[in-house]
Parts: sequence; structure tokens; C-alpha cells
Amino acid sequence: MRTPSATFAYTIFVGCLLLLVFWRPPTGFDSLTVGYGSHFPATRVDLAEVLTRVPPGHETFAWARDDGNENGFVVLGTEAAFVEIDEAELIDARTGKPLVGANEGHTFNLAVLKLPHGSRWGFLGVARGPTRRRSLIVVNGHESREQVLVAFGMNMSSDGTLHPVTVAQTLDLPMTPKKGCERFGHWVATYGAEDPRLFWTDAGTPALTFARNSDDDDTCRNLGFIADLRELYPPLGDAILPTGGVRAQSLKVDQHPGDNGMFELVRKHGQGYIEKNWVSFYPGALPRPDWVIPFVHYSLAADLSIEPTDIQLRRVVYEDIPQAPSETLDCIQHNHWSWSSDHFHQATPLYRLTLCPRGCIPDEHNTVLFTLGQMEARPTYGKFLSTYNVSAPHNLISVGPQITFTGLDDVHHINYVLSLTPVEPADRYPSAELIPARVNHLPDHFFIDDDMLVAMGHTDDSMVTTVVPVREALGRQRMCQ
Repeated sequence: MRTPSATFAYTIFVGCLLLLVFWRPPTGFDSLTVGYGSHFPATRVDLAEVLTRVPPGHETFAWARDDGNENGFVVLGTEAAFVEIDEAELIDARTGKPLVGANEGHTFNLAVLKLPHGSRWGFLGVARGPTRRRSLIVVNGHESREQVLVAFGMNMSSDGTLHPVTVAQTLDLPMTPKKGCERFGHWVATYGAEDPRLFWTDAGTPALTFARNSDDDDTCRNLGFIADLRELYPPLGDAILPTGGVRAQSLKVDQHPGDNGMFELVRKHGQGYIEKNWVSFYPGALPRPDWVIPFVHYSLAADLSIEPTDIQLRRVVYEDIPQAPSETLDCIQHNHWSWSSDHFHQATPLYRLTLCPRGCIPDEHNTVLFTLGQMEARPTYGKFLSTYNVSAPHNLISVGPQITFTGLDDVHHINYVLSLTPVEPADRYPSAELIPARVNHLPDHFFIDDDMLVAMGHTDDSMVTTVVPVREALGRQRMCQ
């Protein structure tokens, strides 16, 4: 017969056992950060120490153009590797047959998206395809040119190089020449999509932004957004294994209406005649599963982000996120002082980066947004990394030195970056053990011990990549606050 104290102890034991068996982690952003925090405390890091650290051997290199250092900029990454597709087999999505009439250029300006582990492919590639001159349409005496995007699946070798494993296919994004481009001469007859950026929405869908024709007759070019690329490119839906934060079913067009699932992104105030190079991001250290439409980082110098305030049938309207006047607004230009403000533009989306090893718990104290930006003076595209606050107003935290990549000449050749992709050992080696995630995060979430795949266009006619350790790429940042 049990004593009262023994009975009490037994009751506590059974209760704990039941809790272990039936307890499930909470879902949703708010409960995730609070609920998980009580069970798995996030790792605390010293942001300034991590970001300003000087990687071994980097101390002798120049930090910025015209800073008096004659050693040149640090060279990072594996030897640049070209990604090639057979353009003779490129499929036209409208006909299901090989593309006919491509007579200008090659496939270039590659963006890469990492798929969940266990998917049929490891990575998705979307790039600018060959252009077709269309003599059937003549605008103001100019023969029209149709630009297309192409998509294909890829896997990674142990050396970090990417290899297409599917036949490339065009993405059906119907557009026509428009009057709004008249002031640009022959560009009035150029239409279609260019310069893709890929990312995961917080809702767990593979998304695409790209430059496109404006719907407004008074403007020429702006940005398009596809909320779920699986609607436009069905092979991607067959390839993805939904795990972690990745959504099992693609968003339907009737849930998020638009032209073929496509939204036009516009500013409520200050919309330019030509808008391009907007880059997307989502607030917070971890995803909110109800967020589909992205926030946008609009300007590097001065720093400005914009947020969606009105979702209409075919467009999303954005307004500025106010920032209090401070030195952080001009931090990038202040540190890269020899470039004028109109030479800075975005290159890649802003990705979440947690500044502790993969497997640690992200939170707003150890996680930043980061991106690669560019300084343009053709053919030169100077490159640097910068970090931002995951919390509003998403202000600059730090800016890094100008960098170059192994095997690429930024002085004489265009090397135009479009995406960064986290690389784990399991991406290169199928037998490598996956590091378990204790909270759901998306495949494009970086950790400090990852490698980083940089995808670029080379000389406007080819696709190239390199792989850099994140710790090395992030070195020598200067704090903005």
C-alpha cells in the first residue's frame, strides 16, 4: 500500500510522462518565439564582435575604393564555376516544344533557391533566357524584342558546383510593348521579364520577383511578384518535399488573385519612371506563416525600406517605413564615400542570418537581415555585404568592405549578383548528417557556420557561381549604430 507521499510522487511522475508523450510545440510566430524560448533558450551573441571580426589574412587588404591601400580587395570563394544549359533543348512553356526564334544572347543572370532536403532536386535556378526579336510587332519604327525567364532544377557536387538535372523551360509571363517606354528609344519595343530574384515567403511558398513592363502608361518598368512559382512552373511542385516551414500545397490563384498569379509592385508615393532592383524580405527572426506579400528594401543610399499597405486585384501598393533621422541612413555611402549615391543598388534579397552555428535557436537578438549590394560603374559592379535589423524600421546595423570573387574580374567584366544561398555539408555530401532544427525555419535561412553560394550573371551572356564561408564573407564590418 502506497503512503500519501508515495502516491503524490507517483502522480507527479505520471503527469510528467503524459506531458512528454502528448505535448506538441506551439505554432505561429508569436507562440513560437515565446513558447520555444521557455524550452529552448536562444543563444546570445555579441553582434558587434561577430560582425567586426577580422578573418585571418584579411587585415592587409583594402576596405574601400580610394582608401590608399594598394593591396587590392580581398578575393573570396572557390574558383568561379559556370552553369550551362543546352539552349537547343529549351522548352517554350506556351507550346511544350523547343523554343523557336531565339536569336539574341544566351542564358545569364542566374538566381538560385534552395529546396528542402529530400526534394527531387537540391536547388531551383531561374535565369534570363535568350531574347527573341519579333518582326511581327514594330513600335515607333523599332522591331520588338521579347525577353524571357527560364527555370530548371539543379543538384550540387561535393566541390560546390551546380549541375542542371532537368531541361530548362520558359516561364509564361505574358506582356506586350508599351507606350510608357517611348522616351528610351528602342526600349519602347522591348518587353518581357528580366533579372529574377528567388526567395521563400514566410508562408512557405517559393516566390519570384523580376523586372517587368509597367501596367501604367505613364511609366515604363517596375517589379512583378509571383507568390508561388509552383503555379507557373509545375515541375517545381513535383520536385519539392514539404518539410519544416515549407507549405505542402501551392497557393491558388483564386486565393491570391493577379494576372496569372502575378502582382505588380508599386509605391504609393515617389514611383519612378523605371523601377528595378527592389529586393524582398520578411520581418522577424522566424517566419510568420500568414505572411505572403513581402516587405521591400528600396534604397541603399539613403537607406529606405517600404511595406505593403494595400493589396489589390493586380497590384500591391507600398508606403515608406519611417526612420528617425540618424547617421545610419547614410552609413553605406559614408563608408564607401568615393561612390555617389546613384551608383548604389540592391543585388540580392535580404535573408535572415543567425549569428550562431546551425542548430541554435534564432531570435531578434542573435539574428539579422543581410544582403549583398553593388556599386555600379559599368562594367564594374563593386560588391559588399550589409546587415539590417529584423525589427522595424529595419535600419542598417553594419556595412562591409568591397569584395571580389576568385576567378572573376570586376574591373573589366560585368559580374552581376542576384542571389545568395546557404550551403550545409548535407547539400554537398548525401551521406552527411543533417543538423536538426529545433524550430521551423525556411531553407534560405543562414547560420554563421554555413557556406554561401553566390549566383551571378557574367558578361551578360553566361551564369556563374562561387562558394564562400559566411564567416569569411561577413568579416570586417563597420557598425552603423
